[in-house]
Amino acid sequence: MDTDPEPTPLAKTQITVDTEGKKVTWTAVEGAKEYKVTVKLGSDEKISKTVTDTQLDLSSLTESGEYTVTVEAIPEDAEKYMSSTQTAK
Repeated sequence: MDTDPEPTPLAKTQITVDTEGKKVTWTAVEGAKEYKVTVKLGSDEKISKTVTDTQLDLSSLTESGEYTVTVEAIPEDAEKYMSSTQTAK
């Protein structure tokens, strides 16, 4: 019988979109080794990038419209933690 505990989800990050500065920032999550950031305009994926920093430059996005930013915190220890995802518009 497997008695290993289930992985705990990482805390969700808090996302801030700076439309004037054309960047997105988020709070660091304890236990995360990196963040997968996806930016979509409607259903069209414009950016998909994995970074270790807590910000991403959005100046390459020139089309007008409402963008959706998703940040997934990827755990350092996948046996202990599960990734968590947060989205902002």
